[in-house]
Amino acid sequence: MLVEVIQLRSTGMKLAPEEVAAAQRYVGNLSISPDGCASLHRGEQVHLTQTHLLPSLFGARLVTLKGDDFMLAGRQMASAYSGEMHAQAWWCRCLRGDHVPDKGFETWGGLPPTPDAR
Repeated sequence: MLVEVIQLRSTGMKLAPEEVAAAQRYVGNLSISPDGCASLHRGEQVHLTQTHLLPSLFGARLVTLKGDDFMLAGRQMASAYSGEMHAQAWWCRCLRGDHVPDKGFETWGGLPPTPDAR
């Protein structure tokens, strides 16, 4: 599924609304495995050797679903070397085909509520 993603946390802490509005948007293919691991990949097809755009979201759960927008929450690796995990939430928007919106964050209908860390 082709999606645009904005991360709602940094090192486990909620981002302020203005930080979320200015956050980098990632566009890629979202895959979710049966064990709840969500990954965002480059390109049209997902391969084991393909580069991840973001660190995977472990224990991902659907928090909110509204139209083409949804929020996933889980835990994300701080770095490949530390082994530390932090709470993270991804605000996702489904994209149709190869359409990548030229409009910014303001078209998403406001800020989503950030789920509490669990």
